[in-house]
Amino acid sequence: MQLSPTQLKLIKEQAIREYKTKHKAYHSNRSLSNKIRRLLGRLIPINIGIGIIASLIYIYFKGFLDYIFVLLTAVIWITLVSAVLSAIIHKNS
Repeated sequence: MQLSPTQLKLIKEQAIREYKTKHKAYHSNRSLSNKIRRLLGRLIPINIGIGIIASLIYIYFKGFLDYIFVLLTAVIWITLVSAVLSAIIHKNS
């Protein structure tokens, strides 16, 4: 038995409707923690999130003044390393 174009179109539309209802049911059953994790995943990349959490833990254990000292030390080292690498690259080219 061959299907007419109208019957074929109706079957396709019904399959799409069934898929959409199953898809909506799946998304509505997700837990709140999964929704929050997905939202944070879109807003904050994983490496920045880990850095923020590590910074908060460091501040909790060592104090804010010590954290500022470590932050300034990191900025100084980043500046020195980038200056040295820049000098080496320009010297070779």
